[in-house]
Amino acid sequence: MEAEITGQEAKLTMSRSELVLMLSVITVLNNIAPTDEGYLDMVGRPREEVWEYAKQFSELAKAIPYEKPARLD
Repeated sequence: MEAEITGQEAKLTMSRSELVLMLSVITVLNNIAPTDEGYLDMVGRPREEVWEYAKQFSELAKAIPYEKPARLD
């Protein structure tokens, strides 16, 4: 992942696998903190807002071609 930080914003460049990893983290967060209060405490955003981001990340991941897995010879 690469990031370009300007002030309080960051532009991220991520591979498909990094994006899928981020979705996995959101899913784990849902299991750890399944309430709005838990989300606010962990990430500072309400649960519904986080899941809207997750839906967008999911659509992005679907649009990115699969990476070829590394060979283990």
